[in-house]
Amino acid sequence: KIALTVERDIAANFTAGVGTSYRDRKYDENVNSDAEIFSIGPFIDWKITEVIGLYVGVAWNDASYDGGAVANSDPFSDESSYEDFTGTARLSHVLNEVFNHQVELYRALADSDTSSYDEIEGIRYGASYTINSRVRLEGDVAYEDVESSGGILNDDYERWNTGIATELVLGPRLNCRIGYRY
Repeated sequence: KIALTVERDIAANFTAGVGTSYRDRKYDENVNSDAEIFSIGPFIDWKITEVIGLYVGVAWNDASYDGGAVANSDPFSDESSYEDFTGTARLSHVLNEVFNHQVELYRALADSDTSSYDEIEGIRYGASYTINSRVRLEGDVAYEDVESSGGILNDDYERWNTGIATELVLGPRLNCRIGYRY
């Protein structure tokens, strides 16, 4: 994957930018379709007050799948490709020096194990608690509505997921994050 982000501080509390990425997804075995995926889009990060922030980003995505997987033979064919928009809107709140939380609405396109891709729309709540200057605990819970592009299983479904993580500050510019997602 190759990615580039350019951002500029418009004001002390407002940043705007654009990001782009290109990914060439190749499988060793001919099980799923190989793909070339390109994304580009703008974002803003606005600190509305000392304790409330808003991030909004959108991206245009173009993915081309080769349809050359064994799973793409009838009756499981999925030669789907997409040109579509994704986006995130996140409202964050810093309660005090040790606790902050956020709520996020998002629409994403993700690789799938049983089809070319999944369209995901969701809402997530996350929080973090700083124990000391070197250790932070994080957790989140999300609800997602997932629609498959087809393939082996047409796995349209709704799901709840949650995650926990610990971030350790190892040095001035070195962090280690260990997490688990269910």
